[in-house]
Amino acid sequence: MRTAWEDALKKDADFYLWLNDDTVLHPFAVSHLLEASLRMEHAAVICGSTCHPGTDEWTYGGTAGGKPVIPDGTLRECELCHGNILWVPRRVVERIGILDGFYLHALGDYDYSRTARERGIKLRVAPACLGTCERHDKAVAWTDRKVPLAGRLRNLYSPAGECPAQVLFPLRPQARRPAGRVQGHDLHACTSFSSLLMDSNEIDWVFQTDDEEVLETYRTRDNYLMERSPEGDDSRCAVYFSSNDLYFPNNRARFHERVTLRNTFEWFGTRVPGCGRHIFIRDVFKQWYLGGINSRLNSPEKVLKWLENETRGCRVTMVGSSSGGYAAVLFGSLLHAERVFSFNGYFDLAPETEMEDAARINPLLVRYGNDPERAPFYRLAPFLHAETPVYYFHSLFSPIDRRQRELLGGCRGVHVIPFHSRRHGIPFLKCCLSRLFRSTDEELLELCGAIQRPLRFSLRYAGVRKTVSGFFRQAWQYYRKRH
Repeated sequence: MRTAWEDALKKDADFYLWLNDDTVLHPFAVSHLLEASLRMEHAAVICGSTCHPGTDEWTYGGTAGGKPVIPDGTLRECELCHGNILWVPRRVVERIGILDGFYLHALGDYDYSRTARERGIKLRVAPACLGTCERHDKAVAWTDRKVPLAGRLRNLYSPAGECPAQVLFPLRPQARRPAGRVQGHDLHACTSFSSLLMDSNEIDWVFQTDDEEVLETYRTRDNYLMERSPEGDDSRCAVYFSSNDLYFPNNRARFHERVTLRNTFEWFGTRVPGCGRHIFIRDVFKQWYLGGINSRLNSPEKVLKWLENETRGCRVTMVGSSSGGYAAVLFGSLLHAERVFSFNGYFDLAPETEMEDAARINPLLVRYGNDPERAPFYRLAPFLHAETPVYYFHSLFSPIDRRQRELLGGCRGVHVIPFHSRRHGIPFLKCCLSRLFRSTDEELLELCGAIQRPLRFSLRYAGVRKTVSGFFRQAWQYYRKRH
């Protein structure tokens, strides 16, 4: 529990050992973890693996590309960690804090390891199996159709719900603490070291911009799709921008699955009603479209000219969330779009360039900061105007989006629709989008006048039946994506 870790912080320990209460350590476990941490200069999270009791069958530990990282006698890199055995040095806690109290039972370990990777902290799997724990593969009650609906809903909102309902419908705002994050049960301070060293911040290679498969996709694919709706009006065009969640984690396996094989475009399952033309766009570099979308359209200016040509004579609607929302606002404002829908989109890229590990996560943003061709696009306020209304769906309790709202200030043409949510991205169920896109300007402006509650909003825009079915469908998709 987070309370246990918070109490351990008072002892100013050099290391914290996160254990599940159903995990039994081998006698040599702590010494192996300490040795592994020393090899990483106490600047990495060390994940211990468990096996089924009495066997060498892997049950929990680190994963990469959705597959187990089996101990082989070396320190192996992983992308996500289970919280059964997790060794966290003080230097890591000083940088990212402890477990987020938002997660009551499950997903907290995934969130913590993902946060560590995003901040440039290495994740390593200890060389040997360090304990035993039985595998829990039984489907949770809220995903089991045999369980009555009332029982499924109770389970979903319970601490043991595996994919907490708060992920989609926050029950209370809880901002990430600088030093407060854990779900584990038993935490112990370990022996001190007098000095700990940090990893170098020099970055020679970043997957998103340097991997050969990503570069090949950028060089040889359009990275846009054009669709027509026979029942729509050809004089109306909708443009949809994918976000940086196009693929995650940032590795070859996930990129190959999502982009190379499935040719994924966010929003492809969504259509703005009434539009006869639809353009779906993605940035495979995940760099806020500053590198363009392909080797021909390799800058925001070139993308703008291409979009201007493709949408000439059309009434245009732009759609996007997060970094896709940034692109929707940028190009929508420059093209004088009829409407822009931005779901927790960015308005200022400065926070992304100022973060400690910016060069690892956003290399092009760092590289182009002084580029006269691209630097003007880092801040969107100068491009906003009243002729293009931007409907900005804003989560009040998301730290990222609160900062963006502060940086935005009171710009003309931006209509803020506040949501009682901490969810970055779309702060309500996606089953509401079709009805939302059909709303008049008067109806959308009316939403600005009050704080919207995600559940009530979904019931209003989608009805009870679609809300319930959409909730379980989206929750299940989230669960499968994270496991």
